[in-house]
Amino acid sequence: MKLATATAIIVMLGVAPALADTGQRRAMPMMPSLEFEAADADGDGSITREEWGSYIEDQMQTRRAAMFERRAAQMIEAGDSDGDGLLSQDELASVLEERHMNLRERMAERHEQRMEQRSERRAERGERGDRPRHGRAHGRRAMAPGDFAERSFQRLDANSDGVISPEEFAAAMERWEDRAGRRRAGQSD
Repeated sequence: MKLATATAIIVMLGVAPALADTGQRRAMPMMPSLEFEAADADGDGSITREEWGSYIEDQMQTRRAAMFERRAAQMIEAGDSDGDGLLSQDELASVLEERHMNLRERMAERHEQRMEQRSERRAERGERGDRPRHGRAHGRRAMAPGDFAERSFQRLDANSDGVISPEEFAAAMERWEDRAGRRRAGQSD
């Protein structure tokens, strides 16, 4: 029996998004192009918390929808063995099983890498026997859109006056570009 492609993908994405191949995850979504004018909804030359929160939420929803569309296309391409543009129950089960196995393998590899890195750090600290008392023990955690919007607003609002001026926005964009350039070059912040 053939299932409609869209229905099969929507069900799969709603039930098991972790099974899709997402690559490296980020705690704070990177925005490819932030536009001051788009965030300044009332056009008064500054961005309020409410405008920023709405803008970030819209950006995240747009990115999420695009991600789901890419995942759906990837799953159809990977699972549609007869080339009819639909996924049968068997085709869907096959592609989900394959992705599940790939996910398990990647998780096992990452775990092994973390254990090796932990051993190396312990060996380096071995002479002193101390442990760092700062940083995140388990990496970054995903933030809710509202939390991300508030945190990023505070960073952008350099003078803490409750609005983001075009100058503050431009300065933040420059800092983010500099940081991204250093990361691409393999330097740390």
